[in-house]
Amino acid sequence: MEIYSGILVCGLINLFIWLFWAFYLFLLKVPMYNPLFMVMVYHFIGFVMRPLIVYQNNGSFLWDRIGIYPTSTEDIVIGSLIINVSFSMLMFGYFFRSGFSRKIPMLDFQKLESLNIRRFWVCVLILTALGYYGTYKSFFGAGLDSVLAYQFTSESSGVRRLQDVSGYQTALAEFLPIIAIFLTLTCRNKIIPFVFIASFMIVRMYGGAQRLSFVVVLLALFFMYLMYSGKRYPNIKIVVFAFIFAFIFDVVGNDRYAMRKIFAGESSISTILDEYFQERGDNALTSDVVEFDVAMATIKVVNDNSEFSYGSQYLRLLVWPIPRQIWNDKPVLTNIVELNDYGDFRYLTITLYADVYMAFGLFSSVIMMFLLGWFMAYVYELALNKKSVFGYMFFWVFIIYIKTIMRDGGVTVFYFWIFSMVAVYFVSRIGRLEFSNRKGL
Repeated sequence: MEIYSGILVCGLINLFIWLFWAFYLFLLKVPMYNPLFMVMVYHFIGFVMRPLIVYQNNGSFLWDRIGIYPTSTEDIVIGSLIINVSFSMLMFGYFFRSGFSRKIPMLDFQKLESLNIRRFWVCVLILTALGYYGTYKSFFGAGLDSVLAYQFTSESSGVRRLQDVSGYQTALAEFLPIIAIFLTLTCRNKIIPFVFIASFMIVRMYGGAQRLSFVVVLLALFFMYLMYSGKRYPNIKIVVFAFIFAFIFDVVGNDRYAMRKIFAGESSISTILDEYFQERGDNALTSDVVEFDVAMATIKVVNDNSEFSYGSQYLRLLVWPIPRQIWNDKPVLTNIVELNDYGDFRYLTITLYADVYMAFGLFSSVIMMFLLGWFMAYVYELALNKKSVFGYMFFWVFIIYIKTIMRDGGVTVFYFWIFSMVAVYFVSRIGRLEFSNRKGL
């Protein structure tokens, strides 16, 4: 079909532009823990690999689910233009602040030290208890028919809101990833962070939901290893391990109840793998990174119906924190564009590129992506200059949630930032943390 030939051309154009920026970043020796490198990886999987896989499969399972398909070459051209303009403007924004020809410096591995170790441990234990309480409210008690222990009330639009539990309770679970990073940066005894991280990952994999949480912890450890080793990029062994982990991540994504079924004797590893290859074998580890697919569907809705949001989706940042006890019928979403009126977008994220385009069209894509790139350069400078523990820890929070920025857009990531930085504030202030001269992991 002609439309799929256009998708192939789109994928190749995306690849060419990605290679251009990849070569430029290579010349500047950008370390892997720089935000730009993470954007490059995510963009490659979601916007270079995905259109090529859609072409190879002669279709997209996500388009089948949503019920919206590109119907003309014009749809493909416009979508590709928006994707690549957004991607390139982020790069321009970063280098506008950092300089276009200056080599990007590496970060030193920086340990932290508490000036009041007793208060530090009291604070860590309290936040850990709160974190596992939030995890308990979120996951434990769910059977093999749900990954979540709480219930939702579905509105007529298809939007879900929590029932019989507060979002502030479930949000406490976000303390745990940042506590894991704190323990790694402060503990002289490596056994403590190892036990904490191992138990945390087992609990999250058993829960099946929020796989991102254990990904971000491993990502932070990986970046710490690169900094400590004085390397910009990993060796081949680390790359192989990363592919193995990506495979496990994808398997759990296919069957969120995998570990529960194994523990309950309801299934076996071989059965789960057979089901995985049958259902996801054609998507080459991209089933959970279908950014191209959902972006094209969203952009088509916006363009075909002249449905711009005028930034209304960002009003959620003001509405979200208000407890439902105060505002019982507060809206879950504030976007004036109701995507579910046009297709089945329930429970889907629409990607950063589509989110910023929806606001004011290409104008908002250019401005907002440029500002995001500028902000990424600023955050990297926080880690480079090390003027405060709070700023240094924000770098860690920012870098581990890059995927959330690219996948969810500019609202959801604030949820992770805010609750992570609440933990950072209390631990750093109560424990009186400062930069240490100690070396080693």
